[in-house]
Amino acid sequence: MSILDATIVNVAVPTLGRRFHATISSIQWVMTAYLLAFATVIPLSGWLSRRFGATRVWIGALAVFMAGSVLAGVSWSLGTLVLSASSRVSAAG
Repeated sequence: MSILDATIVNVAVPTLGRRFHATISSIQWVMTAYLLAFATVIPLSGWLSRRFGATRVWIGALAVFMAGSVLAGVSWSLGTLVLSASSRVSAAG
């Protein structure tokens, strides 16, 4: 899922730049936020799975991923898109 998300963002960079009237370097913050959140969630997911159970963590991560996806779909600014990108990573970890 993380490779698919990274590919989608990379393909969409020109479109996102036009949509939000932003430079490519500004749009790249979407991918940077995603990768930073991903690096944080990887070690955290193992601990959470041991503490609360893998099924609960997966269902919770799926709910956060879906909420982040909806937020990304209705993003009204580059800031909300970056925030939603970082929240979507919880399911990938």
